[in-house]
Amino acid sequence: MSLARVRALTVIGVLALVAVITVVWAIVTDDQTGTTAIGCNTVQTDIPEPSAVKVRVYNGTDEAGLASKVANALKKRKFQIVTTGNDPQGEPVTQAAQIRYGPTGAGAAQLLQATVRGSVIVDDGREDGSVDVVIGIDFKDLTPEKDVPAEIKTLDPPQPSTPAGC
Repeated sequence: MSLARVRALTVIGVLALVAVITVVWAIVTDDQTGTTAIGCNTVQTDIPEPSAVKVRVYNGTDEAGLASKVANALKKRKFQIVTTGNDPQGEPVTQAAQIRYGPTGAGAAQLLQATVRGSVIVDDGREDGSVDVVIGIDFKDLTPEKDVPAEIKTLDPPQPSTPAGC
């Protein structure tokens, strides 16, 4: 084997070793677990415990007392109920529920989406981690508590609908 060929193989070997070390270092030092970067937005996708989720429950229907009924059911499941009442946006919700959240509440929104079967999530760009559950005309009941973990696995990760203004 010629000296030029030995030098070329040595250089290629050193470059391959540097590439492997760089990839291993990047994987080991990665601290973005639980977040999904979308453009310049970061969406928190860790699913929290219900006791860590602050929820406002609103009624998006004409049925009196529905928000209180759902809030009591969520409270039994350890969610922190902040307030109940009629939907401040005042528009009828045609799904089972609308879950409104901001990027820091995406994991909480996903937990609530799994808890309220048939609901949809809507990123309204709020800055805090609170979540609004607006009960709609198709609401029947909450997902059985034992089925919520399996339901979470079937959901797509939340995506921001509003740019955070990069």
